[in-house]
Amino acid sequence: QSIATEYGGRAALAPSCGLIDLCCGAYHTIAWMVDGLYVCGANDNGQLGLGDFENRIGFIHAVQLPLPIDHLHRISCGTFHTVLVASNVQATITQLTNLREEQDSMDSSAVASTSQQHTEEVLKEDGLSSEQQQLKKMIDKALSSDNSDSVMLPFAILACGKGDFGELGYDADEWDKLSAMEKRLKQHVTNKAQYVSQGGKGDEYADFTVGGTQTASSGGAKFKPKPNFKKAPVVRRPEFSSHTFRRVPFPFLDGFGVSLSARNDEQQSAIKLRVISSVEIKAMHHHTAVEICSTDASPRLGHDPKRHLYHFGCLYCNQIESAASSAPRSVPDHVKLLHAGDEIFFTVTAKPQEVESDKLFVIGKGNLGLGEEDDFQDTPQEVLLPPLIVEGRQFDKIKIDSITGRFHFFIRARWTSSGVAEPCECVYTFGDNFMGQTGLNSEENAITVPTLVPSFNRHPHSISCGTRHTVAIVQ
Repeated sequence: QSIATEYGGRAALAPSCGLIDLCCGAYHTIAWMVDGLYVCGANDNGQLGLGDFENRIGFIHAVQLPLPIDHLHRISCGTFHTVLVASNVQATITQLTNLREEQDSMDSSAVASTSQQHTEEVLKEDGLSSEQQQLKKMIDKALSSDNSDSVMLPFAILACGKGDFGELGYDADEWDKLSAMEKRLKQHVTNKAQYVSQGGKGDEYADFTVGGTQTASSGGAKFKPKPNFKKAPVVRRPEFSSHTFRRVPFPFLDGFGVSLSARNDEQQSAIKLRVISSVEIKAMHHHTAVEICSTDASPRLGHDPKRHLYHFGCLYCNQIESAASSAPRSVPDHVKLLHAGDEIFFTVTAKPQEVESDKLFVIGKGNLGLGEEDDFQDTPQEVLLPPLIVEGRQFDKIKIDSITGRFHFFIRARWTSSGVAEPCECVYTFGDNFMGQTGLNSEENAITVPTLVPSFNRHPHSISCGTRHTVAIVQ
């Protein structure tokens, strides 16, 4: 409990050895320990956050963070990038200082004093619930205490790694562009040397500089570029990678954590506390999603919780990523969750009421779960999940909890029925199965429709998909 309380409410996976959380990308792994982050694996895009592009064979404890590690809240790995959520401690201290100064100014004013007394009388007359009383104490504590932990802290999102598609949430500076150019030139020289060492002629090798043409390794025949029938409306964003964690500019989070609004209107004062209760992140293939839960609260009105879902990164269906792809894009309130695979994008919609089932939609190309191994859909298409039947009883309502995967996918869901008290949890899978990574004991190279995974007779605590394998932790 002490570890869970200290580390952003996240329960430790293995408290005896100090492990808080663990996540992996395509070729890199991040372990969050009580004394910091340990990283290993591929680092050619700087996804380890070590300040260089050198791969690490074993775990190393040297991640460079602009914020103290004891204020880390979440970690998540995409295919070639890493995203963290941490508390912006300095902003909290500054903000609380401003709050105290504002409160002192209000207390020194006779009008404010009269207004505050009037407000207390009104609250006493109306009566306060226990929740509202607790909220009022929290506001008073935020205004008087020097302890930054007395209120919910503001959050900052940090990211490093590959940013070609906008998945980092920020754009390349001039140094990033020069570094990316150097990286491409080194790769070009290495590839050309390898080609010549295998018997090829140097002048036949492709010139990958701007305006060059690609040359086939056999016979020297040049590849002709595909004709571009449609003019691109935007300029393609430059390739770049960041080998250090940088703060993601996020308008909703920046300058928004704890705020006090006081007004003098007809001798009445209204104090309002606005807090961010949680920030969840999900780094995926060339994509990142952020879910923010905030609360606007006041002693009179109680709590007003709100949920905000954003995403940034790759576009789909042959759209070209521009500078705008790194800016957070909000989604409608009825969208419950998002997931990005390799040129595939899923959305799950849910009604505000719990009387209807969630619906799963997909766009993109490839194996979309619609029955075709090589499909293309540029408008959202519903993916149907087979109904669950247990002991002759068919469940009639489904709630989708999570989706994971890049080339093959796992969907965690819960089925309920009017005649059954407890929900029945299950897992579906589809996608690439060349290495048996769907766990269906099938020799088919691809599973083209969502299929129930019978081996998960116990609901898994978590499922993680690699490129050609799957790992699950079951209860």
